[in-house]
Amino acid sequence: MITRFIGIKEFRKDLPTITKDTNKKKQRIIVMRRNEPIFELRPLSKKEKSLQGLMLSIKEGLEDKKKGNICSEEDMEKILGLN
Repeated sequence: MITRFIGIKEFRKDLPTITKDTNKKKQRIIVMRRNEPIFELRPLSKKEKSLQGLMLSIKEGLEDKKKGNICSEEDMEKILGLN
């Protein structure tokens, strides 16, 4: 993976182009402020994307449970027309 260093001003100005190119060209971007690295931008691997999706689903499920938005297996079967 190619690493590219850019300044924070360039990053702010060209964010849409930079993120598109980073993903398309599989680049790693190090954003600098006054010659100090402040963060890294890189495309996620397929495994990382899957894990992020799973973590989001779990988080949403836990939030639904807290709100009481749950139903039993029998209720789900009725909703899906399986019963």
